[in-house]
Amino acid sequence: MGRFIFVSFGLLVVAISLSGTGAGFCCPLGWSSYNQHCYKVFSELKNWDDAESFCYTQHRGSRLASIHSRKEEAFVGKLASQTLEFTSMWIGLKDPWKECNWEWSDDTKLDYKVWTRRPYCTIMVVKTDRIFWINSGCEKTSSFVCKFQA
Repeated sequence: MGRFIFVSFGLLVVAISLSGTGAGFCCPLGWSSYNQHCYKVFSELKNWDDAESFCYTQHRGSRLASIHSRKEEAFVGKLASQTLEFTSMWIGLKDPWKECNWEWSDDTKLDYKVWTRRPYCTIMVVKTDRIFWINSGCEKTSSFVCKFQA
C-alpha cells in the first residue's frame, strides 16, 4: 500500500510540474516547435505555389509559414540559419490579384509585416544583422518554411 501511495504521489508531482509548459503537444521528428506551432525549413527550390502544395502534403494543416510577431520572425530566422546556407525562403504571404490585398495562405490575419516594395509573393531574407522581406514574382524558385498548429 505504501508503494502505491509513493508511486501515485510521484506521478502527481510530474503531472503538476509539466502543466503549463507546453508539454501537452510535440512536433513530428524534424520539425521545431514555437508558440504551439511546428515549423520546418526545406532547402529544395520551389516556386510559391509548389512550395505551398508541398507544405500541405507534409502534415495535415501545414502551409507556408505566416509570421505574426518579431519574436516569431526571429525564431524562423534562426531556424533557417541552421538549415540553409543562403537564408532566403518563401513564407505564406501573397497578393493573389496583384492589388495590394495581401493574404496569409493559412487565412490568418495580416498583423505583422516587414518588406520592401515589390509585388506578388513574399520571401524572407535572413542576414547576420537583420531580417527583411522582399516581394518577388511567385514563379521564382526559393527554399521555404512550412508551419502548422500543434
